[in-house]
Amino acid sequence: MKIRAHSRANRAGSILMVTVWLSFIIGIALVACLSLVNSQSQSVARSQVWNTCIPVVEAGIEEAMAHLNNRLETSYGVNGWVPAGTTLNRERYFADSFYAVQIAMADPFQPTIVCTGYVRMPSLVAGPRQSMLAAAAVSVGGLQYISRAVRVVAKKEAIFAKGMVARDHIQMNGNNIDTDSFNSGDPNYSTDGIYDPAKASDHGDVATTSGLTNSIGIGNANILGRLSTGPDGTVTIGPNGVVGSMAWHTGGNSGIEPGWARDDMNISFSDVKPPFNGGAFAPISGTVTGVVYKYLLADGNYEMSTLNLKNGEFLAVIGNATLLVDGDVDVRGGIDILPGGSLNLYVAGSSTSIGGKGVNNTGQATNFVYFGLPGNTSLSLPSNGDFTGAIYAPGADFALSGGGSAPLSFSGACVTRTISINGHYKFHYDEALGAYGPWQDYVIISWVEL
Repeated sequence: MKIRAHSRANRAGSILMVTVWLSFIIGIALVACLSLVNSQSQSVARSQVWNTCIPVVEAGIEEAMAHLNNRLETSYGVNGWVPAGTTLNRERYFADSFYAVQIAMADPFQPTIVCTGYVRMPSLVAGPRQSMLAAAAVSVGGLQYISRAVRVVAKKEAIFAKGMVARDHIQMNGNNIDTDSFNSGDPNYSTDGIYDPAKASDHGDVATTSGLTNSIGIGNANILGRLSTGPDGTVTIGPNGVVGSMAWHTGGNSGIEPGWARDDMNISFSDVKPPFNGGAFAPISGTVTGVVYKYLLADGNYEMSTLNLKNGEFLAVIGNATLLVDGDVDVRGGIDILPGGSLNLYVAGSSTSIGGKGVNNTGQATNFVYFGLPGNTSLSLPSNGDFTGAIYAPGADFALSGGGSAPLSFSGACVTRTISINGHYKFHYDEALGAYGPWQDYVIISWVEL
């Protein structure tokens, strides 16, 4: 038997070939791993930049909304905003990003905001061969950016879109409490802009955002309008209470007309801000047609620490005046809005009581508008006289008491924290307030990424 021995050279060659192939395979594996790691790093970097675009866009939209709601300015073409026809344009730059935002004001009550955010691409993914997100990549000044754009629609709504509105509960006590509506801007639903019971309508709505049990207590009131509560809120009604349309009332029905009470009320109440910051006049006395007034307001801004009008003392308004009261208000005489006059009364103090002859406003409700700042927590109209005006005091407990047998008591609208009505009271919502303001801040009603 012969045994053939392999040479060492053959063995060495075989080992070399195996080593070469193993090295080749390992090299391919390493390249694949490095490529995978590199791809993952690029994907993470792209994702981070892509996601970072949204905060940049949001910053632009927030600046646009703040600009629209800036009541201290009389023109939109300020603070870096550049007007171009009915649009406003603004750009703001950061270290590695910027945004370009445009406000289209063709409809000033429903402007459209388009904001594009740009974030610089990292060098890892800015090369010419990188195709991922290429559609979103743009070149600005020779630098590569990823961009995203969002379009939002904002809307400005009237503060007084309904007649009687509260954040919390509404309670009606007593007999002969009525609500209905009219329109001082429409001769079909008013006479010379004044409430006329022969032309009344059924939009005297009563609403609260409260979702609690007994959010609205109607008692035996007659509500020519709709009831609204927050989700799951409930309404209590007495045996003689009636809620519904004009036809429901004239038909002799009782209770709540089907479909005229809902629990889907969902609105926000913006805090009242001071109307100005300095530069106001102190009110002084004056005489009009032989009548001496303790305070006489013409056109302009006025400010005082407190407003106290004793019996026989009156404040008169002959121009378009804004009065800021830093403290409480106690009116036992009266406030006269004379022909051609209008008053926006801002109260920062905790308590307001308007009695005596109340507010003698022979014009429309928009001639007297009361604004309660956040510290204004108590508001009462204990007068038996009539009131024509509008009240927006979302932090105040509003009490209406007295009220005579005359067909006119409260003409206008109110928005407060709570509402309590005692005695005989007639509440007439002026629908013109819903069409002509005053207005709330702009709010976003839609958001779409382009």
